[in-house]
Amino acid sequence: MKHPVEHSQNGTQVPHISVLIADADSTYQQHCQHVIKRPHIQVHSVESATSALKQIEEDVYDVILMDALMPDMDGLECFAKIRQQGCHTPVIFVSENSDLDRKSTRLNSSHLVISYAVF
Repeated sequence: MKHPVEHSQNGTQVPHISVLIADADSTYQQHCQHVIKRPHIQVHSVESATSALKQIEEDVYDVILMDALMPDMDGLECFAKIRQQGCHTPVIFVSENSDLDRKSTRLNSSHLVISYAVF
């Protein structure tokens, strides 16, 4: 599905981008929304892996930002389920847990980015 395109002030085309944030921490969700929110970026937030899976079934996203340690499901387990659903959207994990690197090697995915952050 192609996203609509709008024109910037200088006349160039700017594609709409859709981002899903999956994180149980509402403060982190708000921080991410503040950092990435632009007129051409649509941000949707959910508080659980289960909600993220449901949202991915309903909408198309260009990128997914996901906490690796959500209360209802391990982020890597959710990532595997996302791929099982046929969704190949890039997923960026944000985690304070360095064990994620070892766990992620078994997924062998080129659409997986891990970022460590402390807020």
